[in-house]
Amino acid sequence: MKNFNIKRFWQTFKWYFYENRGMILKWTASVALVTAILELLFVGLVSMSKPSEPGFSPYTLGLFAANSICVVLIMFSVLYINSYIFGWIKQKQKRIAFLTLPATNLERWTTATLYAAVIIPACIIAGYLVGDVVRNIVFYLPSKGWVFGFDAFTNMAGHYGGNTTILSKILNYVILIWTSTFFILGGTWFKKAQFIVITAIELALTLSLGYLAKVCDAPWLNLWSNQDGATGVVHLIILVAFSIFNLWLSYRIFKRFQIITSNWTNQ
Repeated sequence: MKNFNIKRFWQTFKWYFYENRGMILKWTASVALVTAILELLFVGLVSMSKPSEPGFSPYTLGLFAANSICVVLIMFSVLYINSYIFGWIKQKQKRIAFLTLPATNLERWTTATLYAAVIIPACIIAGYLVGDVVRNIVFYLPSKGWVFGFDAFTNMAGHYGGNTTILSKILNYVILIWTSTFFILGGTWFKKAQFIVITAIELALTLSLGYLAKVCDAPWLNLWSNQDGATGVVHLIILVAFSIFNLWLSYRIFKRFQIITSNWTNQ
């Protein structure tokens, strides 16, 4: 079985989904609960205070504060799931079951990658929306009006962040995509403490680039301060290329998976 077969892939995906269905419920419910608590808490506390920012009501300020925390938590949750892409097969029996499925390596790897990069993140976002709706229902009853938390967050962030170009917005999203693929790559390679190890490596790379940009007087090395013009386009191309490389290398590592592995890697 060397070719990618859609029917066989779908059967593999259904098996994988059934085996990990509990994770979907856990993440959706947890994010919904945390979002509802944060928004109700911050909106309730800030709404009792006097307006401190011209043009923004205390209700909006509370939503901005709560959703700032929610956005950070969602980003870290998604990266954690990316790094945990094969964490669930640490147990020998689960590893044997997954690696002996009647499917090709590409079909198994694609199934796991879609689950970690699309399905669970979508459930996390759905959980956030459910929590936001709960807050809206609670405050809609006393006639506060229906306001989506993310809209309040983006409006205030745009107000304080100033205007940004389309290229810089695209580049910011591509940076997030590259980061996600980097955590997927690390999650494929490492077997223990994946999130902590990959975060440490990511932080070291970021600090190293910043140091080189300063020492070598090469501001173009800083991805966050040079997002316009030709430099921004070059950064965009490089990040897309490295994102594809991360996924390719993740698949190559997966092809070498063994039933019995070392303590820290899947090799």
